[in-house]
Amino acid sequence: MWKKRLVYILVANKKFKYRSGRRSHILYIGTTGKGARRPAASAVAKAMAIFGDVRGVKQIGVYLLNSDSRPSVRTWQKLESALLAIFCQRYYELPIENKRRGEYVNEEDIRYFRRDNLVNILRLLEDSPLF
Repeated sequence: MWKKRLVYILVANKKFKYRSGRRSHILYIGTTGKGARRPAASAVAKAMAIFGDVRGVKQIGVYLLNSDSRPSVRTWQKLESALLAIFCQRYYELPIENKRRGEYVNEEDIRYFRRDNLVNILRLLEDSPLF
């Protein structure tokens, strides 16, 4: 499970309403930084920063994801991009703490993974089992 580069999803104790009218616990989808000492270091740093930014958040859960490696493919970046693309398709916008869209959301990256699996991950976290 533990790799140097992972995708993580931060979920909060409260649901947030998005443009689509749906609500979700998901606050942020990101990857561990380059050269992170511990795989979860950047996830923890981001979670700590969110406590001051988002009103009503008392608990944040971190889900770590990884994928099998492929030659000459940065699968952790493709997984992050695919999850963000699926999130945008479902909610019509990025998670509230994701700021940059551009190169990080590429719908072509969905082809590296099973679309149903990506959708199921987001569905499970919509009604987060943590809270």
